[in-house]
Amino acid sequence: MRLRKKNKITEKKKELMRELRGQGLSYEKIAQKFKISYATVMYHLNEKTRERMKNAKRKKPNKKEYMQEYMKERYTQDPKFREKQRKRCRDYQRKKREEKNKSKKEEVN
Repeated sequence: MRLRKKNKITEKKKELMRELRGQGLSYEKIAQKFKISYATVMYHLNEKTRERMKNAKRKKPNKKEYMQEYMKERYTQDPKFREKQRKRCRDYQRKKREEKNKSKKEEVN
């Protein structure tokens, strides 16, 4: 599998794009001419678009923290869920004890 190499937009290309835009060409025509996307042209020629794109990048929530918070909320609010979780916990602990006892018996033999 080949990774696609990103084309860097050099200052020379940016100047050419600005000149073409000054001549009245649309962002779409400029994008076609340079064989890049419309959004890339917008990003490099329009300051407002660039600021909006930078501000739009948001941090993804940490999945572990999100799940802990969700489970805690669910546990406190839903009695059926709470009982189900307790049962799972007991089953898990029982299974661990059985495995531990089984390994001890194997060591003795």
